Amino acid sequence: MFFLHRSTRPALYYKERELTYNQFIDQIAWLAEQYEAESGARVAILAENTPEWIIAFYSIWFKRAILVPIDAQATPEEIAYVLKDATPSLLFCSAKTRANAETALQLADSSVPLKVLDELDFSQAPSGGPDFPDSELQKTAVIIYTSGTTGSPKGVMLSYENLYANLKAVSEEVRIYIPDDRLLVLLPLHHVLPLMGTVIMPLFLGAACVIAPSMSAPDLLEALNRRHVTMMIGVPRLYTLLHDSMMSKVRQHWYTRAIFRFASACNSLAFSRFIFRSVQRKFGGAFRFMPSGGAALAPEIIHDFRTLGFEILNGYGMTECAPMISFTRPGNPRAGSAGQRLPANEIRIVDGELTVRGKNVMQGYYNRPEETAEVLKDGWLYTGDQGYVDKDDFVFLTGRKKEIIVMPNGKNINPEEVELKLLQMSAYIAELAVVPSGDVLQAVILPNAKALQADGVLNIEQTIRDQVISVYNQQVSSYKRIGKCLFINESLPRTRMGKVKRHELPALIAQCASGTVKESRPEPDTEEYRAIRKFLADFTGQPVRPDDHFELDLNLDSLGKVAFQTFLEGTFGQEVSERMLAEHPTPEKLAGYLHGQNLSPLAGKVFEWGELLKKKVRLSLPKTWFAMSWLNLASRTLLHCAFRLSGNGLENIPDGPCIFAPNHQSYLDGLFVTAYLKGKNLRDTFFYAKAEHVRHWWTRFLANRNNVIVMDVNNDLKLSIQKLASVLRQGKKIVVFPEGTRTLDGALGEFKQMFAILCRELSVPVVPVAIDGAFNALPRTRIFPRFFQKVNVTFLPPVCASSEDDYNSIIQKVVSAIQPCLGKA
Repeated sequence: MFFLHRSTRPALYYKERELTYNQFIDQIAWLAEQYEAESGARVAILAENTPEWIIAFYSIWFKRAILVPIDAQATPEEIAYVLKDATPSLLFCSAKTRANAETALQLADSSVPLKVLDELDFSQAPSGGPDFPDSELQKTAVIIYTSGTTGSPKGVMLSYENLYANLKAVSEEVRIYIPDDRLLVLLPLHHVLPLMGTVIMPLFLGAACVIAPSMSAPDLLEALNRRHVTMMIGVPRLYTLLHDSMMSKVRQHWYTRAIFRFASACNSLAFSRFIFRSVQRKFGGAFRFMPSGGAALAPEIIHDFRTLGFEILNGYGMTECAPMISFTRPGNPRAGSAGQRLPANEIRIVDGELTVRGKNVMQGYYNRPEETAEVLKDGWLYTGDQGYVDKDDFVFLTGRKKEIIVMPNGKNINPEEVELKLLQMSAYIAELAVVPSGDVLQAVILPNAKALQADGVLNIEQTIRDQVISVYNQQVSSYKRIGKCLFINESLPRTRMGKVKRHELPALIAQCASGTVKESRPEPDTEEYRAIRKFLADFTGQPVRPDDHFELDLNLDSLGKVAFQTFLEGTFGQEVSERMLAEHPTPEKLAGYLHGQNLSPLAGKVFEWGELLKKKVRLSLPKTWFAMSWLNLASRTLLHCAFRLSGNGLENIPDGPCIFAPNHQSYLDGLFVTAYLKGKNLRDTFFYAKAEHVRHWWTRFLANRNNVIVMDVNNDLKLSIQKLASVLRQGKKIVVFPEGTRTLDGALGEFKQMFAILCRELSVPVVPVAIDGAFNALPRTRIFPRFFQKVNVTFLPPVCASSEDDYNSIIQKVVSAIQPCLGKA
């Protein structure tokens, strides 16, 4: 089998360079003469994607040796692991990787010769040299080390026949690759997907490889346009980023949105390429296909790309199959499928697991006979993936066998399914992983700072919890709900192909809990930074690093940010908005901004809530509508008809100002409380609502006439708190739900400090209100209530702050009063 043929056609493009097949093979032959390697020996390459990488690779095959590619971004320890395992006879490296290569050789105690590709003068290659030799199909061609998503990497031995089975499938049996193609070499070549899909396949057919100089957008667009690339192989993360960028531009104007919807309804690739030809031209205007592999890609993204005129061919495979098991045929996608099986494959399902047999299946793991025997049984490769194959040979995946989460109740959960659903729900999440945590699921979340900032969202965690996690939990079965969230400020541990290293997640979570995720870095030597660091350290009780995110690392909640804002304004003499904190979200960035403004800190400034709350603000209380009492009577009547509603403890409501602090079980809780307020108590009681809940004219109309004060917590939470304090100072009553959101399981959630701060600093009593049975009547997972359920509302004796009380002790008193009243309905 000849894998390269001489011709005058272009083989490689890189920046300004162009190599024909004749020149390419001449340089391969010349390089093969520069080193010793016996037939069957292993030769490693540790370098970035360049023409020299590809020439070195084919020189190894020229000598009938075995290629062992190593990740150019691997650490010396990771490189040493491969060197010890594969024992190569030579190591190619680049100038950039030389230092790591030399360190790795020392760690591996290896004397393997090192050859630096940048130091070779390929212009010395004589023209008219020998042709590229043929290859024996049964011989080992490459040893690819798996990425180690679940443990130590293993060397996958692939024969020339394994590779040819893939080549034949997409060039003869299904004509996806053609000789006129120009493939973009983008992904790192130490992985089998880009090695096969962007180098071996096109060069086997006489097509051209266009090597991207870098991953930067300008370099990519320049390469795509200059060389008119026809195919690009990508992974889901790349296509997701491209999708988000293109769709943000589509959404900017009503007419582009309308055209997109029309093209989507037409579902014609030819029409989409015509109507969105300007988009096509930005990417070179020559794209035929965009194969995708490495992980599942959301069907919605595939559809949106097609609507814009790009055909993504989704596939499924693994290194052990060189790599394809199934792929989508052009013009024949099926939603949710990873395409149809490779013609050379047989697929069967054993206990829900996909097993594969065919000419593309590996020879085994290098020097791992026991591990080979675990996955290769009677010629069948046990993939570890769960799924099924329909009557038309379309493959559908339902999860990784080893990654399936088994909950204490025996329920099995595919984490990828949950992650994909959450990522599709909102652009506010950049990365996400789901892991078990006791008897609930925990989501590890990296917020999308750009999307949040574009929408003016300042309370990141609360917004994601309310608008994404809570909405998701209402849509799924109870055992699939997210019970805990961990917000992080750095990317999840991933392989170079974008797969999450799930075996590293427990360590990441533990590090977050101990506050040791980040390495220390030099601290700015400015007065501004020292003042900020001291306040945050005192306020949070934890060490503060220059690049700690105020919300994600230091856990500053809404009240914490208000305290921080007030400290900054008093210390630096300038108003500090939440927008400013969002734009400078770390101590280092904020200190740099303040230093640039020549704002020196004042000595001895101490933050006090009392000073903030006693500051007068302009507040025009909503006028009580004349019909409010009648509406309340009608509401009370309906509630009594719908539920077995009872209330007691009204004698505990004091005259004058007070804070009603109910637990939160359903969205009817506010009505349950006001059902027992009459006359002056009703007229003097005010609720507050987030601005996002009163966006419509009719909701604003009702709010302005029914004692609802609108708070814009995303723009000025400090002012919102001051408004509540102003209501109390005017002798009125307020209703504050300390949990902030409805309970997930009926149990009390964490009580926020705001009501306790108001109680202590303004000497206003708190009336705990126990709402029992509302969760059974209307849990978060239901839209319509269960009628005739028993609901009890109990107004408990007031809690007053003594001189010994702090905020936490007030919270504890209120919780201790409410807790015994729950679970009796």
